[in-house]
Amino acid sequence: MDRINLKKNVKSFSVVLLIISFILVVVWSFWVEPGMLLVRKVSINIPNWHKEHENLKIAVLTDFHIGSGYMDRKNLARIIEKTNAQGPDIVVLLGDYINLSSKNEQYLPYLADLGNFTSKYGVYAVLGNHESWQVRHKIRYYIRKNGVKLLENKAEKVTVNGKSFWIAGIEDLTTGYPDLAKTLNQVEDPKSPVILLTHNPDVFGEVPQRVSITLAGHTHGGQVYIPFLVRLITPSRFGRRFLKGHVVQSNRHILISSGLGTTIIPARFLVPPEIIILNLNKPQ
Repeated sequence: MDRINLKKNVKSFSVVLLIISFILVVVWSFWVEPGMLLVRKVSINIPNWHKEHENLKIAVLTDFHIGSGYMDRKNLARIIEKTNAQGPDIVVLLGDYINLSSKNEQYLPYLADLGNFTSKYGVYAVLGNHESWQVRHKIRYYIRKNGVKLLENKAEKVTVNGKSFWIAGIEDLTTGYPDLAKTLNQVEDPKSPVILLTHNPDVFGEVPQRVSITLAGHTHGGQVYIPFLVRLITPSRFGRRFLKGHVVQSNRHILISSGLGTTIIPARFLVPPEIIILNLNKPQ
């Protein structure tokens, strides 16, 4: 009789423990982790990079999705403040600034706040798939309002310590018309280092070796990661290959950020919002 009762008690305890664990995971995923903000410092040795540009700090931010989850104007200000505290030399913004729908057009003026980033050599941005769906002209206006340089199939020259490199940005792969050839043809010296900005990492297969590194977002790093099972959001035709982090393929480099906001569901699990502070160096 005691043995039967013991089995019942163990089973009951297991059920209660499972319910409590599920509740804790839900609370963490919907209310704790989306409100976190990590600064992740990354150093990468890349080909075709000048010695004069080593130790340059590049802040990489993407997928704000203002208007969803925790991403309101107050949180945007916190992201900007925390980024500025790192003393970046360059800030790059990789798209999906707003979860765009008719009710979210009220958030469009918040995009002017992107001009509050501070850096020695400028703030550069590309558009994502959400920006291309509606009121694109308004989005361009607010992003550019306070000095952010919006690159749509365009390359900009940057001179640091007497040496130049280029920051090139292309339109979104799924909702724009990315033109790599046109963009890279604007680089005056074909031997100059090039940093390529794109929202969607799926373009990486077409990026030539003359590009020193590609910076991308879009994937949210999977956003919800259930260990050994699944990353819930994988919007790439290559699956997990270009999901997050630094990837090297045929001596070409790409860095994919997990981003800041949420999409589809307002939750993150084991993929916290991140600001990347990137340091580029010559190969050792």
